[in-house]
Amino acid sequence: MLSELYALACNTDFTLFLFREQENRYSKELAKLNKKGVKIITRPFSGFSIQRFIYVIFFFIGHIKLLCGFKNFAFSIISAIWFTRLDLSFFKYSNISIHAQFATQSTIIAYLIKRYKKNRITYSFTTHAHDIFFNNRWLPVLVHDSDCMITISQYNKSYIRDYYRVDNSKIIVNYLGVERTNNRKALSSCISSQICFKFGFISWLVKKKGLLNLLRTVSFLVKSENRNFKIIVAGEGPLEREAKEFVNNNSLNKYVEFLGSVYGEGKQQFFNTIDALVMPSIDTGIDKDGIPVVLMEAISYGLPLVCSDISGLPEICIDGYNGIVFNNNNVKELESVLIGFITNHYDLLEFSRNAIVLSKRFDNSYNTNIKIEHIGW
Repeated sequence: MLSELYALACNTDFTLFLFREQENRYSKELAKLNKKGVKIITRPFSGFSIQRFIYVIFFFIGHIKLLCGFKNFAFSIISAIWFTRLDLSFFKYSNISIHAQFATQSTIIAYLIKRYKKNRITYSFTTHAHDIFFNNRWLPVLVHDSDCMITISQYNKSYIRDYYRVDNSKIIVNYLGVERTNNRKALSSCISSQICFKFGFISWLVKKKGLLNLLRTVSFLVKSENRNFKIIVAGEGPLEREAKEFVNNNSLNKYVEFLGSVYGEGKQQFFNTIDALVMPSIDTGIDKDGIPVVLMEAISYGLPLVCSDISGLPEICIDGYNGIVFNNNNVKELESVLIGFITNHYDLLEFSRNAIVLSKRFDNSYNTNIKIEHIGW
């Protein structure tokens, strides 16, 4: 998302509002934005406004259904608190156009600003995954008052249209993107089964990413004749301890390597080390992936993909073109696909060439320019 902001900064002027302090790992990217001329305002709050507090109370009395459900209630309360403390002097002029990320707090606040100010402020917003794959009672309201809603996949558009029954004409698909690279190594390891085939997995380590399914697949693979492989896991998160315990308890340390989080040159080295990227995402019942940006990064390196059929993943892993799609949560099917990669059953060089071609669809600069047109910046 920060790369999209930088591409925006190269083509238009805007002010970035951050309602929370950001982690140190984002400091370099934020400094780049600032150097590019973007004014960054962190925690844009002033004193508590009694008038806005009363306004919010009466608003929720008239829209009580927006509070139904734990997530809706939490998002509503946080948004209300931030709105009552927000320094509205930043929005004193008419003709201000706001674009918010996620159909949660930031867009709710944009909606409340528009209603409260009653001037010519407009807003649009982008939806991703966790903000739509639950019963988000705010979403139809936010779409109704917005100029448009941008979402990151065709799957998302169909889901939002069918589940939320909103105005389809306001839903615009605009893929995220990455800066495409020419750093791809030669795929020599894809040609010879005598070389250890390296599968990569990179993500925040949470249940919906399907890492435990991948590790279970590894435990099956090592019992077969197809042991000439390694899984390189990059990332950290709540599932990290359980994943490492599984590897240790099943004596898989020879086949699975944990790198921890990788950024910058470390991430480049990760992509240049592996021969294919695996994203075995699952539907947890309360959350699932949209289109992970790491997949866009992977194909920009010419890496073949192995992905589950969750949500928008088949839009970037086109089955039989630049990778293989398998049924999510089907460990035996994933095992069969990985064996096909290890034994060179698939034309991996063709997958790689096609990945480079497909990566043009996920070019950050190109997609950001299209977004600028949509949101009127």
